Amino acid sequence: MALAFAMLVAACAAEPTPGRVEIVEGYAGLVAADEPRAAVIGRDVLGRNGTAADAAVAMGLAMTASYPSRVGLGGGGLCVVYDGPNLTGSSISFLPEEGASGAIAPRLARGLALLHARFGSLRWELVVSPAENLARQGSPASRALVEDVQLAGNHLSQDPSLYNAFYRDGVVLEIGDRVVMPELAAALSGLRSRGVAYMTTGAFADRLIAASRAAGAPLSRDQLRSSLPQEAPAREIPFGNDVILLPAEGDVGARLASLLSGQSTSGAGAQGVPAASFLVADRFGYAIGCSFTQNGLFGAGHTLGDTGVIMAAPSPAGGFGTSLAAALIANKNINRVRYGVAASGHDAPAAAAEVLTRLADQGQAASAAVAAPRSGGAEEAWVSAFQCPSGTVSGAGVSCSAAADPRGRGLAEIAN
Repeated sequence: MALAFAMLVAACAAEPTPGRVEIVEGYAGLVAADEPRAAVIGRDVLGRNGTAADAAVAMGLAMTASYPSRVGLGGGGLCVVYDGPNLTGSSISFLPEEGASGAIAPRLARGLALLHARFGSLRWELVVSPAENLARQGSPASRALVEDVQLAGNHLSQDPSLYNAFYRDGVVLEIGDRVVMPELAAALSGLRSRGVAYMTTGAFADRLIAASRAAGAPLSRDQLRSSLPQEAPAREIPFGNDVILLPAEGDVGARLASLLSGQSTSGAGAQGVPAASFLVADRFGYAIGCSFTQNGLFGAGHTLGDTGVIMAAPSPAGGFGTSLAAALIANKNINRVRYGVAASGHDAPAAAAEVLTRLADQGQAASAAVAAPRSGGAEEAWVSAFQCPSGTVSGAGVSCSAAADPRGRGLAEIAN
């Protein structure tokens, strides 16, 4: 689904202040995501005076319940951030890659916790609770999830908890059927009350380690503790008076930089992985693009014991440079972020580069930019985008459009 929304917000008497839980009257920001339930949750967090980071954490964790085919606690991803109040760009990488033992430590929660610590304002438990509620009370299956279950085929048949969650009497669930994941809910409850230490220490970590050994990919407590997300300055490319902000991570950032600099790089022959992405921007001047993966549909196809954590599949031999992408265009002299893209799927960087060019160079609205035909393998990727020529900050007036790719089953909304 795509949404184009233009609006003018009159100047406010007082600057908005993040951190207080309150209902925002009028414009609060925008979201665009590959999965609609996550987009709605992000919109609601913005509408309660959360920052883009608060919304991003809530959306990423919510996807573990609403889009577990592509996003899970056992996986990871990357995010690029524009910190408007401080006029800086940052990159956070927490990709699901093998350690020395060959096992992949769960990194999603740690990456999102760092994002929240650096740029969030609401209490941690408030941004984790929506995901926990989805997993415990059940989330209506979206078309995006049902299509992935169908695509996975027999991949889930060896794991009773996954099979029972997504099949009804031996038949794939239907759109709108409620998906309940009690073991995931218990893991999210621990994260909500104890933070990421819940997954790296104590009884939960012991269960995770034992289950990984039984699965033939043994984790150690030291690996759980030392698999930390990496934050670095965003990779930058000058763009007139603005700058393009890209992930610092080598494979993804380097390929995006080459494409946006006019260098032709082919993703043909590279091993892509299923992924999901989203964008979020707030009225304070923060914007974030994230892309996530478990290295396979439903990761390796089974959960680690009773932990609710889906084990990630082996990482792609050629890296993540053809499957994940996120980029923002901002003016670092003033608090203004004007364009954003986040992409997932085969040749995601090429798709992101094409859409960003249409937004920034050709002045297309977000819906037109993501819907237009793309070249080669980029046609298979899903791209979310936003266009805010005068920036996303409320006050002097803001005019934005946001869109999720019609090739997928996502949703874009202005929080208003």
